[in-house]
Amino acid sequence: MNKENNLSVNSYPESGAGSNLIRIGLGVMTGLIAIQLLNLGWLLASVILGAVIIIFISLDSYKGWLILLAASTVSGSKYSAGGVFIRPDQVALIILILGWTPALLANRARLYRVPLLLPAALYVGVNFLSSALFSWDRSASYQACFLLGLYVFMYVISVLVLQDHPDKLKSAVKFLLVVGVAVSIYSVIAFAGYRLGVDLGGMNESQLGDIGTIQSGNIGSVQGGFEEPNLLGAFTAAIALMFIAFLAGKNVGIKTEYLVFGLLLVMTVLALTYTRAAWVGFIVALVPMFFLQKPKYNFFNPRAAAVMLAMLVIALLVALPFGNAITAGSIETRALDILNFGTASAVGRTEVQRVAIERWHQSEMLGYGTLSLPPTVNVESPAGGWLYSSFIQALHDTGIIGLVFLVWFQGGVLFIVVRGYRRTNDTFYKAALAGFAASSIALFIASQASSFLWLGFPWIFSGLGVAIAQVAIREAEKSESPASRARVS
Repeated sequence: MNKENNLSVNSYPESGAGSNLIRIGLGVMTGLIAIQLLNLGWLLASVILGAVIIIFISLDSYKGWLILLAASTVSGSKYSAGGVFIRPDQVALIILILGWTPALLANRARLYRVPLLLPAALYVGVNFLSSALFSWDRSASYQACFLLGLYVFMYVISVLVLQDHPDKLKSAVKFLLVVGVAVSIYSVIAFAGYRLGVDLGGMNESQLGDIGTIQSGNIGSVQGGFEEPNLLGAFTAAIALMFIAFLAGKNVGIKTEYLVFGLLLVMTVLALTYTRAAWVGFIVALVPMFFLQKPKYNFFNPRAAAVMLAMLVIALLVALPFGNAITAGSIETRALDILNFGTASAVGRTEVQRVAIERWHQSEMLGYGTLSLPPTVNVESPAGGWLYSSFIQALHDTGIIGLVFLVWFQGGVLFIVVRGYRRTNDTFYKAALAGFAASSIALFIASQASSFLWLGFPWIFSGLGVAIAQVAIREAEKSESPASRARVS
C-alpha cells in the first residue's frame, strides 16, 4: 500500500508540471487571440466572440435549437450581405446544423424519423420545378425557393433534435412560453417609448393608415422583433392559446399565477398589433379549446369556460376601455371593422389576390414559379411577388400540385398533434398538444392575410408540436398493455 502511495506521489509532480505547461500555453494563445480581436475593433470583436460562444453552445443540439427558436422572433432584423438579406434565424440554423453534424455522421440523425418530410420536400421541389419552367425572373425565384427550403429544414431539424431529447420537451414548451413573454415585454416597452416620443424600435406606422384617429401621427401598431405587426399578431395569438390550454388543464406543472400573468401580457400585445386576421384566428381557435381537456363525462371543459368568461369580462370592463384610452379609440375602431373588407388595406389585398387567381387559371397545375407575380400587372405587392395569403401564394406559384403538398403538410401537422393529444395521459403533454392544435388553426387563418411561408417561427412551432406528439404517443404505447394497445388500434 505504501508502494502504491509512493508511486502516486512520485508521479504527481510530473503530471502537474505537464498540465501547468499546457495551461500556460493555452493562456498565451488566448491572450494573443484576444489582442488580435481587439485590433479589429470592439464591435467586431464582440460579434466574433459572441459567434464563437454560440457555436460552442450549439454543440449541444438542444441548446442550439433554443437559440434557433429565440432567433425566429427577431426575424425583422435583417442584414444585407452582397445584396442578399441575412436574418438571425438563418444564422442560428447554420450554427445548429454545425452542432448537429456529429449526430448525422454517427448515423443517429435519421431523416426517415421525421413525419411529413415527404410533402414538405415535395412542396419545395415543386417550387423549384415551376420556377424553372415558368418564372419570368428565374434567378429571384430560385433564391426564394432556396430560402423556403431553409425554413422547411427548420421544421425538419426541430423534429430531429427534439425527438433525441425527449426529457427536454417539457422544458422546450416552457421556454416557448418564456420567449412569448419576453417578446411581449419588449413590445409593451417599445409601445410606451413610442408614445413618449422615444424610438426603441418594434413599432409600425404604416399599418393603420385607414383609421382616422391616427392622422395626428402618434398612434402606431406594435410589431416587436418581427417584420410587420401581422406576424407578431399571429405569434401572440398562438402563444396566448398555449397559455389558455395550460390554464384549462389540471396538474400541468406550471403555477397558475405565472400563466395568468403571461396570458394578460400576451393578449395586451395581441390587441396592440391591430391585426384583424390574428384576432379572427384567435377567436375561432377558442371554439375547439372549449371542448378539449374536458372531464370524461362532461360535454365541455368547465375550466376552459371559466377562463374564457374571465377573459370576456376583463376585455369588456378593463382592457377595452384602457386600450381606447391609450390609443385614442383606435382599438375600438379596429375591432368594429374586424370583418369590414372595404377598408383601404383590405381592398389592396383583395385586388392583389384577385389578379393572382386570374393568372393561376392560365397555369393551373404548376403555377408560375415562386414569388413570380410580375410588376407589369399594375397592382402593388408589398415585397415582390408576395401575395398575402399562403394558399393563394401556393396556387399562383405552384398550382394545384403545390397547394396539395402544402395542405398535406399543414393538415398532417394538425392530425399528428390531435392524435398525440388523444393518446397521451400525461397532463402536461395533453395541455401542450391542445394548445398546439388550437394554435395551428389560428396560424392557418392568420396566414391567409399574411403568409408565413418565409418565416421561421411557424415551421419551428410545427416541429415542436410534432415532436411532442410523437414522443407522447411512444410513451403512451410503452405504458399500455398488449391487450389495451390492440383495442386502441
